[in-house]
Amino acid sequence: MSDSEKDRNGILAESQLAQLHRDGFLVLKNFVSAGDTDQIRDLLDGLFDGFSGIDPQHTYDLGSGRKGHSDNRTPSIRDTVTLVPKLAQTEIFERACAVSRQLFRRPVERLWDAAVFKSPHSNSETPWHQDEGVYQFESSTKPVASAFFWLALQPTTKVNGCMSYIPASHLGGVLPHHRRHQKSGAVALEAEGVDLSQAVVCPLDAGDVSIHLPRTLHHTGPNTTDDVRKAWVLQIGCPRWPRMLRRIKRAAQHAVGRG
Repeated sequence: MSDSEKDRNGILAESQLAQLHRDGFLVLKNFVSAGDTDQIRDLLDGLFDGFSGIDPQHTYDLGSGRKGHSDNRTPSIRDTVTLVPKLAQTEIFERACAVSRQLFRRPVERLWDAAVFKSPHSNSETPWHQDEGVYQFESSTKPVASAFFWLALQPTTKVNGCMSYIPASHLGGVLPHHRRHQKSGAVALEAEGVDLSQAVVCPLDAGDVSIHLPRTLHHTGPNTTDDVRKAWVLQIGCPRWPRMLRRIKRAAQHAVGRG
């Protein structure tokens, strides 16, 4: 990619930015080095070695849909950067923030992260959903804007649960969602009325990243292999404004406007 093709002061080319806005997702090959990928995998392996001893507020199972420690079909750890601050010094973290600044043209920060390890011979799928669908169930404030970075820590294909997307699904509204298996305490969400005719499977090599927007429909399939499928997910976006601060800001802007 030539410098002339790059968007000003950014990592992505203008054509890549256009594709992300058009499709709602983008695959970036060799986004991070093999050394960085190995370091992240080693740090996360250490966390999962002590999975049962981690505070349950940080753990959940996307496979069973339960919070805390369960049968570990798809054991997951949220806020890994809080548990292992060294993760914030990695190449992927810096580059994800740089891409997000380029995408949103404003300061960004880590809003959420999770390591998701799908167990061997697990028939569990992560249902089709939009990440923004979570706000139908939670009262937390939505970010102004954000993007999700899904880093493959080893080759991921359809047989071990790579990501799939539906192009341009972010351009519509947020579909109705329900908790996985209609269980009130389930973590995983499932969108209703999804048209799968245009679904695209996105295999990745270790160190590749797929980026998607909060309204982009996505899914991962089962892991039918003998090995754990390992991925690290970062949500990077513009800082959330607490409701009271937003009200103060609007009031101040209104007062200035009247003055």
